[in-house]
Amino acid sequence: MNRWTLLVTVCVVCEVLPLFAQSEAYIGSPFGVGCAVLKMPPKETPRGLGMDGILLFERNNRIFYPVVEQRKIPTAVTDIFQNSKRPVGRLLGDILEQETGSVAVYFLFDGRSAPLNLSMMTVRENPVTVTPKNAPRQYQNLLKKWWEQYNKNADRPENDYPPVVSEYLLNMLSYRLGLPRAETRAPFLEKLLYEETGFSPGQRSKLFDAERARFFAPEQFQFPADQKLPVSLGDLIPQQTGRSPVVSIPSAEDSAQTTDTAGSTEEKPQKPATSFWSSVTQKFSAAVFQGSQKVSPNDPQKKYEREGIESMAFHVPPHCFYIRFGSFRNFLWFQNLTELWGGDMRNLIAMRAFKNGGNSRFETELAVKQDALAELFGNSVIEDIAVIGTDLDFDEGGSFGLLFKAKNNTLLANEFRQKRKNAVKNDSTLEEKTLKTGGHEVSFLSAPDHHVRSFYAAVGDYHLVSRSEKIMRDFIALHTETEGISVKHPSLGELAEFQNLRAVMPPDGKDTIFIYFSRPYFYNLTSASYWIETRRRNQAAAGIDLLKLGSLAAAGEGGRTGNQTVPQWVNRLASHGYIPQSFGPLPDGSRTVFRSWSDVSDSARGYRGRFLPVADHLAVTATSAEVQQYQQMCRDFFANWGNLDPLAATFRHTPAESEEGKMERITIDIHMAPLSRKNAETLRQTMGEPMTVQFGTIAGNIASFEISLKEKFFFGGLQNSIPPQSPGERPRLPERITSAAILQGELFPRDLVSGYMGLAGTPGTLLQLMDIGFPPYDDAAGYARGITGGWRRHAGPYTLYSQQRELLDRISPQLGLVPAEIPAQFRLKIQNLNSAAVTPVLNNLGFARTRNTSKGNALLLNQLHMQFHVNGPECKNVAEELLLSEMVCPLGGEYRFQTFGQGTPLGFWTSTALEQSPDDGFFAMKAPAGFVSPPLNWFRGLQADALLAPDAVSIHADLLMLLP
Repeated sequence: MNRWTLLVTVCVVCEVLPLFAQSEAYIGSPFGVGCAVLKMPPKETPRGLGMDGILLFERNNRIFYPVVEQRKIPTAVTDIFQNSKRPVGRLLGDILEQETGSVAVYFLFDGRSAPLNLSMMTVRENPVTVTPKNAPRQYQNLLKKWWEQYNKNADRPENDYPPVVSEYLLNMLSYRLGLPRAETRAPFLEKLLYEETGFSPGQRSKLFDAERARFFAPEQFQFPADQKLPVSLGDLIPQQTGRSPVVSIPSAEDSAQTTDTAGSTEEKPQKPATSFWSSVTQKFSAAVFQGSQKVSPNDPQKKYEREGIESMAFHVPPHCFYIRFGSFRNFLWFQNLTELWGGDMRNLIAMRAFKNGGNSRFETELAVKQDALAELFGNSVIEDIAVIGTDLDFDEGGSFGLLFKAKNNTLLANEFRQKRKNAVKNDSTLEEKTLKTGGHEVSFLSAPDHHVRSFYAAVGDYHLVSRSEKIMRDFIALHTETEGISVKHPSLGELAEFQNLRAVMPPDGKDTIFIYFSRPYFYNLTSASYWIETRRRNQAAAGIDLLKLGSLAAAGEGGRTGNQTVPQWVNRLASHGYIPQSFGPLPDGSRTVFRSWSDVSDSARGYRGRFLPVADHLAVTATSAEVQQYQQMCRDFFANWGNLDPLAATFRHTPAESEEGKMERITIDIHMAPLSRKNAETLRQTMGEPMTVQFGTIAGNIASFEISLKEKFFFGGLQNSIPPQSPGERPRLPERITSAAILQGELFPRDLVSGYMGLAGTPGTLLQLMDIGFPPYDDAAGYARGITGGWRRHAGPYTLYSQQRELLDRISPQLGLVPAEIPAQFRLKIQNLNSAAVTPVLNNLGFARTRNTSKGNALLLNQLHMQFHVNGPECKNVAEELLLSEMVCPLGGEYRFQTFGQGTPLGFWTSTALEQSPDDGFFAMKAPAGFVSPPLNWFRGLQADALLAPDAVSIHADLLMLLP
């Protein structure tokens, strides 16, 4: 390295890392914009929060919407020196690596020219006074930088908290200041997964989509709901058997000009349906239709054989999902298992930072809370139990109910009546009414705010407690007005698809949970009335959030005065751009009702988290915009799929004992059948042929997978060993750059785990990416080393990749195929990870993930404090009101607000658990003694296989679980 290169590099470093704090601010309207930069030694960053804990305030609350930019010395710069051959260069590289970075905070302010008295809070207060200047060009440049950083910071992958505040601020500021939102890009690995498999791992929240629409597409809310509902998707889908009318969908051009959706009623002959289980397994093939009557759902008066089908299914409306437990004992097992994991089964994957009530909320809404006596005698009173409903929107207020079959009808009826009387006695807001429908009396217990909404009726031995009046009426419509149980209208048990399924998956009493989603369920869920009301429901929820968040933003800017009425306040929010100027009623006439910040509701649906069930508030008319949107959804559906296929799943638990304690073996079978022709073709375009062979045992593997995709075959494994590390060895510069780019700034240590990936067949995007940096040739043994430090080997038909050459030496000779018990396109095997060599590494990663979740809550609380100027100690209550959940630290700590000194209201939120574990970087964190992360605390093994047959999808898995 010559002196000129050294000089240029040092200049670059000086540009990245200013030696002294600097600041600037420029006058503007409606806001001025400024930036403060501070040199930041590592010891100055807030403990537990790192750079993310840096806050900026102004003595007179004149700054708004600050955003922190973390400026670090690029690793590429330090590597230039550390890889130098000269001792002086290496010394300078070591000094630079230990040298500090800096932090820049961009902010808006009230636009006045008076000096700004800033305080940048790290571990101490760092005051600085900035005098704004009038410089239009510099103003525009700095405003652009602020907005770029604001968008970038909101979409950081490290932000592990609900983006309810970030989404609102981006929308509001974009709308108010006329600045375009940056395009949200999927993370690199997520995008790659979609390109390789065709399946997207997730979608943006519909609530945030509705919020953006209210800001930036107000025209769709200005049309009157004076149009007839369009033809529903289920009516557009030809039936699987026989002849049925086919209704056309207007083209996109026609939809833009007219809302006439009558369409054509021309009948077209349909091909006979094939035996949809015939190619799944020999067991299925042998059982299809044998001894089972083919039933047409279009013949509701026909009597059916019930042999091999549980009687419960004949008392479930066909458009309801069906989760059957088979006995009260199984239901109690599931409830207890859920409670063991904090009331939320998602804690099995990663500890969640929010608690929304779980089982207790479910029981409170229906007034069926279980007590010790019920747990003791429930199995002698209840023969069968199921959860039914028309949607799964439990968080906002779902359409669901509990269906019971009684062993002792009198005792069960008395138990329900007594619970309802006790609920009224203990809650003065409750009122009980008696309704009549279909010749049956229905008890309706409700509260004005819908925290209790419970319909109860009994028909013979069957008792339904439902949150939805519509589901209750549909349940009663299945029966005559007598005490008999004869069927009047078609039920779930009478559907041909259900009877065919039960022929191959009979209720043998061994299943703990049986789940079924019928075609009528999907048809109802995607019907025009349900689909449109679901969208309006999201819009209503968005309206409530907008008023709450808009009020926080306006108050944070010092907007509200004590003599403003509620209408004046709402008008001010709209006129100043905190909420859309067109903010008003939804197409059905419902409005957002603002009584106070903590009392905001929808005039028709009620409060968030307790909305009226969709089934009880269906759309009856639509706007022209809603008609066009629904028809576009139908066109997209037919372009990609073709039908809505039934889905069934069974869960069977078998208790077991081990040296560790109580174990459970969970056997899971998931089946989607019959598959429509279009759906089968779509899946076959992605998936490859079923594999009738599999790799034999590969020594040292603790986990492995095999997947057959179209014209390519992937496989890989994780070894139960930690790769050796050469003393003093550092990752190469290209390796550091590539790893950091792929992992969004993190550097993946190649000595973390020992694994490999292989593939065969036509190269895809993944192979092309993995081959970047490798030479086009191999050595005599088939090896090539890439510039990032990894190894590639061609071994017969396979191409193998790993960070360790010695691993490829061991794996390559073992790649032998053996016959498989069943054909499958996907196989996964994971052994017990509890005492494996890689367990400490995995536990460290789990701890890092859990710590980020805990940190996310603290960042959200600090976001409220800094962005909205919410009084520090009140931030937690405000956040929980916005999220409708209790905030909990997944590390077991306690969230506290710590002031920066006596006599100041300024401070920051953190968790006591975060203070005890410094942030050393995701891959460098060490789990403290006694910490065991999910799923390592319960997972003891898994084997899964998936098969796409010509007309069915089948997944089978065996899971071993250790109970806490």
